[in-house]
Amino acid sequence: MLFRSMTMTNLSPDRTIHDLATNVPGFKEILIDLGFDQLANPVQLNTVGRIMTLRKGSRMKGVELSVISAALAKKGIRLEE
Repeated sequence: MLFRSMTMTNLSPDRTIHDLATNVPGFKEILIDLGFDQLANPVQLNTVGRIMTLRKGSRMKGVELSVISAALAKKGIRLEE
């Protein structure tokens, strides 16, 4: 019997939202589900997303990093503290 090991991707909350949305599959959709609905707009993602870090965005939207971290962990993505 073969077992697939689940590898975790580690992310810094100080990376820009654009960088994470562009380079981490599923990241953008997870954040949209958490209320970051502006990310569905490509113009917003390409402008504000290039300067807004995940940490700053979470404060701005009022979504705790722990909530974001839990949602990302379900997809095998670990948010660094």
